[in-house]
Amino acid sequence: GAKIFLEPGSYAPDSLTNYEIGLKTQLFDHRLQVNLSAYWMDWDNVQFFLFDPPAKINTTFGLNGPSYNVKGAEFQIVGRVTPELTLFASGSYNHATESAAPCLKGNIPGTAYYGACIMTYQPSGSGVAGENTPFPNPFGELGSVPAFSPAFQGNIRARYDWQIGDYKAFVQVGGNYVSGMWNQPASYELGALTPLPTPTTTNLRYYQPAYGTIDASIGLTADHWRVELFGTNLANSHASTFTSSGQFIRSEVPLRPLVVGLKVGANF
Repeated sequence: GAKIFLEPGSYAPDSLTNYEIGLKTQLFDHRLQVNLSAYWMDWDNVQFFLFDPPAKINTTFGLNGPSYNVKGAEFQIVGRVTPELTLFASGSYNHATESAAPCLKGNIPGTAYYGACIMTYQPSGSGVAGENTPFPNPFGELGSVPAFSPAFQGNIRARYDWQIGDYKAFVQVGGNYVSGMWNQPASYELGALTPLPTPTTTNLRYYQPAYGTIDASIGLTADHWRVELFGTNLANSHASTFTSSGQFIRSEVPLRPLVVGLKVGANF
């Protein structure tokens, strides 16, 4: 088929308007610190990068695309429960939606899609004249949740410090949680849950489930030296932090696996 879109050589700035109200305070003789904030953000003309070889978009290029609205709140709390025990917690909740979903328009004069939304394309390598395949709007769907937008993220940590003769000791344990999210806009084709069949597009949509991690450490300091035994991702979660079909296979970038280590240091 004839070419209907010419890759642009530049793109315009995006803009972010943020309305926020918050509170920072210390209570109970400075033993409790609380930070709270709520916000409303309008993110307009977001810079969007497109790459889709099956649709003959063989090089990555940027252009201005959708707009988003984010309503959210976040908190940070630090509490000294006793002189030895301190609790830390923080988290954020975001309700993100796509507030404007423009389409990719043909920009070559004299072609059928000039100035109109591109709805179909002739797949790369197809030798059948007039063969058309539906072309999903790369900028998503109005009112949908944008990619990589978990609704909630949070962490909690407890630390206990005490004295052992001339030594200062501590033990700490913490957890982190990230709720589920999608890796692509809502308009994209859903990817299979198994590696087969082989994806026919680099833009498949996958759901990345929620995950949590647990970390812990114990340490000792004296004079100018310190030693610490630590463990990260103690449950050895293999959750995906990035799922993609960018190489025509379903690929995942997992969390760093369980790590146990020993740190020894000194000050001079």
